[in-house]
Amino acid sequence: MDRLVTATFLASDTTVRAGQGLLLALQLQIAPGWYVYWDNPGDSGIPTRVELQAPDLELGRVGWPAPTEIPAAGGILNLGHKEQLTLLIPATVKAGPRGPLELRGEARWLVCRADQCVPGQATLSLDLEREPGKPRGKKGAAPPAAIAEALLALPPEVEASFKDGELRARIPASGPLRLYPGFALLDLLPIGSPLPVRSAAVQGGTELRLSLSGPPSDEAFAVAVLSTSAGPRAFTLVMEPPR
Repeated sequence: MDRLVTATFLASDTTVRAGQGLLLALQLQIAPGWYVYWDNPGDSGIPTRVELQAPDLELGRVGWPAPTEIPAAGGILNLGHKEQLTLLIPATVKAGPRGPLELRGEARWLVCRADQCVPGQATLSLDLEREPGKPRGKKGAAPPAAIAEALLALPPEVEASFKDGELRARIPASGPLRLYPGFALLDLLPIGSPLPVRSAAVQGGTELRLSLSGPPSDEAFAVAVLSTSAGPRAFTLVMEPPR
């Protein structure tokens, strides 16, 4: 069988300094007719995951594009990505001596089509050059095209909060809405019932409420996709755990 998924690991800069912001990216090229899964795979499947050993970096939350709904036999609705998936990982460089900054890790996925699924994985390796001193004030080189394109596809973030048993957010757009909770929210949702989400038009956008059994223990997110007069618009709702 030909390779179904090709993984590429890259960074927005090849030379970094302490305190500098950095974007890491895992890009998966997927064979025609196949798909991999989103952070929340839907009714079946296994989410795509990337794990990094990067002691010289402070890593942030993985940025996901909006998922695609993929119906399967038996009324199953999966959430995934066809053709290509690029995950963005924000990072900040920690202080350290001059020399190579080594990034190592592993990516794992399940790639499927209607009649078959195949697990896959890739070893990730990237060496950056670290220079002494603080980041320069001037603008650096443009990031690789794959990262620039992924940034354009990344839904803008909207702050969400937890109050009175609900995730609450105000989205700066109006229209019929579909909400896709990220994996960290799944244990806080009722099992086997419709998603307990409510939305209402307000001045300047949409107010969304999602009933949860409690606040998340870690940073959690959901993606809201609205059908607006100008076409679909996606937003990432980010909720910090209570302090």
